[in-house]
Amino acid sequence: MKPDRANEFMERLRPIQSELQNYARRMVWDAKDYPDALNNGLLKAVANFDRYRPDASFRAWMLGILIGEIYTLNARHQRISSREYQMEPEDLDALGESPDPGLVELGAADLNSVEEHVDDILAAALKSLSDAERAVLLLRSMQDFKYQEISAALNMPIGSVMAYLSRARHKMRWMLERQGWSRKERNL
Repeated sequence: MKPDRANEFMERLRPIQSELQNYARRMVWDAKDYPDALNNGLLKAVANFDRYRPDASFRAWMLGILIGEIYTLNARHQRISSREYQMEPEDLDALGESPDPGLVELGAADLNSVEEHVDDILAAALKSLSDAERAVLLLRSMQDFKYQEISAALNMPIGSVMAYLSRARHKMRWMLERQGWSRKERNL
């Protein structure tokens, strides 16, 4: 890559670098895969930067590449997830209640313990979503992408984006309520 193109790439990357890192952390199944996903995505983006159109959203273009790498790394975990069952929240209700680790058990725990517990609950709820549901939800909630940007980044019709987002929100709400996390606690 020519030095001026490399500089252009870096100038476009700097403002969104932390967004890419945060997104990759939340999307990968295994935390140790996060740096690989990010590095592979950046290498692929640099190698294909000549295909980037300056009138397009660099943020959406980069996230599209990163998501492809994350899907590839998550496919390694396909063996595990292929043994798991995808069920709708209503079907899970029929199975009965799970043990409630609830925030109540933390009692007088310090704020850091509460935050770690909340992060664990959110991470578990996110992992209950399919890759597409998780990708759409995180792009919308963490990255504040519009439906059209999500559609472009994931190469998916807008109607599918809206359907995945609706399903993801419903499943997350259900999972959080199942873990005893009330609406009041979610608004912390």
